[in-house]
Amino acid sequence: MKQRIELSGLRQGRVPAVAFAAAATTLALLLVWWWAAFQADPRHAPQLQAASVQMDGFRVEGNGFRAVGDQPSHSLAGQFRLHADKRYSFSFSVDTAPGAPAAVVVDLFGPGYDNPAQERTFATQPGQTSVHWSDTMDVGHDVPEAVSLRIFYDGPPGLLLSDIRVVEVPAWRIWVGHLLMALLLAAGVALVAAVADWTRKDDTVPAACVPWSLLISLWLGAALVRFVAAQLLPYWSGDEYVYKMIASGIWAGGGRSGIPLPDQIQHATNLPNMLYPYLIAPSFMIGDSFYTGVRLINALIVASGLVPTYLMARRLLNGRLSLVVSVAAIALPGVFISAYAVTEVLYFPLYLWACWAGVRWLERPASIAAPIFFGVWIGLMLNVRLNGITVLMAALMTWGIVALRDRTLRQFLTRPTWLLAPLSSYLIFKLVTVSLSAPTTDGLGMYGNRLGGWQHTIMSDLHGAAGLLLGHLTILSIPFSLALAAGIALLLPWRNQRTPTPARTATMFLLIATAGAIGMAIVFTVGISPSDLGGLGRWHSRYYFSSFPLLLILLFLPRPEREQSALAWYAYWGVLASVVGAALLFVMVLKLHASPWFGATVDSMEAQWYRFTRWWLVGFVVLVLAIAATREGWFRRTLQLGLLVTWLMVANAGTWHELSRSPGAFDSRCGALAHELVAHDPGGIAVVASGRRELVDNVFFLPYLPVAMRMLPDGGVVDGRTLASARYVLADERIQVTHATRLPGTGTCSIYKVD
Repeated sequence: MKQRIELSGLRQGRVPAVAFAAAATTLALLLVWWWAAFQADPRHAPQLQAASVQMDGFRVEGNGFRAVGDQPSHSLAGQFRLHADKRYSFSFSVDTAPGAPAAVVVDLFGPGYDNPAQERTFATQPGQTSVHWSDTMDVGHDVPEAVSLRIFYDGPPGLLLSDIRVVEVPAWRIWVGHLLMALLLAAGVALVAAVADWTRKDDTVPAACVPWSLLISLWLGAALVRFVAAQLLPYWSGDEYVYKMIASGIWAGGGRSGIPLPDQIQHATNLPNMLYPYLIAPSFMIGDSFYTGVRLINALIVASGLVPTYLMARRLLNGRLSLVVSVAAIALPGVFISAYAVTEVLYFPLYLWACWAGVRWLERPASIAAPIFFGVWIGLMLNVRLNGITVLMAALMTWGIVALRDRTLRQFLTRPTWLLAPLSSYLIFKLVTVSLSAPTTDGLGMYGNRLGGWQHTIMSDLHGAAGLLLGHLTILSIPFSLALAAGIALLLPWRNQRTPTPARTATMFLLIATAGAIGMAIVFTVGISPSDLGGLGRWHSRYYFSSFPLLLILLFLPRPEREQSALAWYAYWGVLASVVGAALLFVMVLKLHASPWFGATVDSMEAQWYRFTRWWLVGFVVLVLAIAATREGWFRRTLQLGLLVTWLMVANAGTWHELSRSPGAFDSRCGALAHELVAHDPGGIAVVASGRRELVDNVFFLPYLPVAMRMLPDGGVVDGRTLASARYVLADERIQVTHATRLPGTGTCSIYKVD
């Protein structure tokens, strides 16, 4: 039967209010962006002149100042007369930066006038040229008559500061900025209200078939946005190294025969998740630009998650709201994982497709094809990440509960068609594994013992285990506490229950699948804690963020009224109070959100907005409670969408801020430089490193496997002639290569040519 996707009211013959609201919001956003850019440029206002300039570690060069000398700190100060309660804008250019990361700090200083509000920090990156920085400061009421604008630089000599400007921002400009922000806020509120009204009217207009072209257009548009965003982020390293190396070997070797052995890349390669390296292997056809290819493939993959999300949402929500939820699913902060070469990228849509297949299977209990189809998705998913087994377990558990509820346990046992699901999943898993893995790289590898001993670890550190659990509840609190409360309450008996039984069964399955994913992530964290940085104090929501689209669907389920079911009403508020209370305890009392492992880089992207300020949580909690206390209707829908949109904006901003500061931003990409040198004078490249970080950073951007790799943990000396057939050696500063000549003009990269 041809699959039909229906969305009411799409063909209306008139432009809906939501389109006008979207256009107004976009226009207001563009105006705010343009005004911010205009304000940030000091050339649009009279420039202040410094009464005097003092230098320490700088000398005048042209129209700027160059850092000189061997001292670790350089300073430059100019004295200005500033007025109280005014805003000042400053800017300067970095025309040349040395080959090492450093910080440039700008502050205002005067007698009794020195505080963090008048301090800004900028980070230099190796090889930066012609970079223009600008910012603003409000000087406050008690500003001294004479104030020094100081610039501190703590890096090596060579940095050139030029075009330093300081201007007073006119008051009318500040008010225009406030007015534009107010217009943006009003347009945003109008958009949320219009979308709420648009989705609420879905059942009052004739249904119309939505063409697949609409979903395909949304998919391609979202993929483009994700790709552009990924290109603006630095590489992360870590797990990326493993999959990149395997993929490069697969491409060079024409298949599984090219999969490197562990000693070739100094890392285990007998992994059960080979499907992803095969998927990104074609990116190596573009040579040293392979990372761009990886990110393009990743963007197309993660954006495709909106289709299964929509198909699942249509079984519990109306068509328009389902479309909104599916778009929100690919706007989750965790989807920023598409910027990196890791298996979670492919796991995200496969997990959602498997859940959709599970929902369809539960709707057709007598079908033979449905459990086989479900098992195929499970088998594919297990070749990406083994924790996909939780979806299979959730489906089987749901089947058992439904059999008990409907008193069909005898049929469940005597006609076990459900066995086709685990059987087909195992067959597909083994078939794909045998097809993709070389005999020497088959097996569980480093995953083989990750689940052992977790009970002992928890019992030996109950305090740490409690903090781990509270942290995960904090991640779930906004906005998913409403989803958990509504989903659990829906499973309890109500009077005048209007939700169809298949929808309640699907809700049960989605909740169990989510619980399984979170539980598996916690067990995995506990299992690796004895050897992992952070121990029990490390939160890995990236292992279960794929289940967040399921919670987005449940977020819009109806809440129970007390007269319908006191049990469901108490359960709703009990779940909500438990999750939100855990978050308040974790953040406001224990203050564990300040841990560097809470929201660390890619581990927990949904938690990184807490680094802005914990008071955002208070505002979100108030909004969550307001939604919970509001009856079903247009106003509640508006509050729900307002919470979702605001949280997505804040959470994505926090994720962007954290990922932009990744240590990979300062990497010199020595592998790409070595590849460029070899292109002019061909020869094999060997890599010698004093540590894993040095190894990964040096070799990551080399678009093929080196001829040899060696680790010298304490640094030392290596004979270049002993490194297989290598003509070049890529090392780090702690390694000295003999019988080889270090090539000039390679900056901080240690590249040798064997004599």
